[in-house]
Amino acid sequence: MKLTKFLKEAMYLLLKEPKLFIPKIAVSLLYSVVMLLLSFLLVINRDIIFLASSGGALSYGQLQDVSVLLFSLLFLLVLSLIMLVIDILVNAMYPVLVNDFYSKRRLSLKRAFLIAMKNSRRVVPTFFIIVILLSVPTAILNSYMLKAHSLTDSLIIALVTLGIYFVLLILFYFLYPAIMLNKRSLNRCFSENFILARKNIGIVAKASLIPFIASLISFVFAFASALEPLLILLFLVYRTLIAIMFTYHMVLSPAIYLKVKSQ
Repeated sequence: MKLTKFLKEAMYLLLKEPKLFIPKIAVSLLYSVVMLLLSFLLVINRDIIFLASSGGALSYGQLQDVSVLLFSLLFLLVLSLIMLVIDILVNAMYPVLVNDFYSKRRLSLKRAFLIAMKNSRRVVPTFFIIVILLSVPTAILNSYMLKAHSLTDSLIIALVTLGIYFVLLILFYFLYPAIMLNKRSLNRCFSENFILARKNIGIVAKASLIPFIASLISFVFAFASALEPLLILLFLVYRTLIAIMFTYHMVLSPAIYLKVKSQ
């Protein structure tokens, strides 16, 4: 099947069941608060961050500012981890909902969330590990980017980081439906995910552009909003649109999975 057919089927499902947008929009708006707080925190404290990272001597007052900044960052980290767990569970709902749709069953957000909670021991640690797999090389590359001596070096490091993210999107494209729609071991779910992604690499790569582009523009917009407070309202509207794109992605992935698996 061509990607256009999958896109049409996913769109048809969302138009018929618009309540599917609610979970991702709610999570996206909560994430937006965290993103804006982080971006404002970094922009407001950019001078002290630069001074501390350059190894310069800090006064007692500046050390207090650094302590407050570190505590604030720790708080946002904990908040982000809680949001990540909620986001993973919400994402895990969509394979169940899409499967119910194709099985002619009534779609229930509550039922899908309860099933996601029942599978939380499988799905939450798995995607935590995947996030770490993405975060570690990204953090290392970003540290090099801060030390880059030229714009060219920074651009190369940024492209490598984006490349890693895009490759991971492709590699794990079918993992949510593979885990949520099977009672097999995690090893077999991973194996099925990789096999189906490899066999359908063209469709998967194109479909992965949806979350990739949405994520890229979203983070750029978050820091633009920090620099210009008047953009905050526009940012929240934009995050809602991003949530719609991610909902489309989360419906599209299991829709493709169910079709290619049956072939």
